[in-house]
Amino acid sequence: MRLRNAGIVALLICVCAFTGSAVDVTGTWQGQATDPQGSAHDLTLNLKADGNTLTGTILMKRAPQAISNGKIDGDQISFDVVASGPDQGADSQKLTFTAKVTGNQMQGSATMPGGDKILFTLTRVPAGSSPAAPQPAAAEPTMMQPPNPQGS
Repeated sequence: MRLRNAGIVALLICVCAFTGSAVDVTGTWQGQATDPQGSAHDLTLNLKADGNTLTGTILMKRAPQAISNGKIDGDQISFDVVASGPDQGADSQKLTFTAKVTGNQMQGSATMPGGDKILFTLTRVPAGSSPAAPQPAAAEPTMMQPPNPQGS
């Protein structure tokens, strides 16, 4: 009977240890976010996990913004970002991000003050590789002028 109880206690300790562990999200995550109008935007997160605390920056459209109130709960993360308008402070708004992490994939949403959601899917950038820089839009092809036989 004592052996059976010891086995049950050991099993409970393992289950509690497994469910209480936080997923490691430290690193760079890149992908796309889709706004409520359906437009896609590049999104980069640089995250650092310290136990259940999450810090880092987010880059979406403008300069990197610091994240605040970052938390990790199992495979779920959450954090806030105060995005300011072009006049640094004017039109600032708080966005609340939540995501589920599965391996090297992160899927979630950012809730805007009015309740609209921005959906995103990110992939972890492998350690040691540099994050891909956003690619400029392709230029429209130009028509080449044939050479002028009379000179220029």
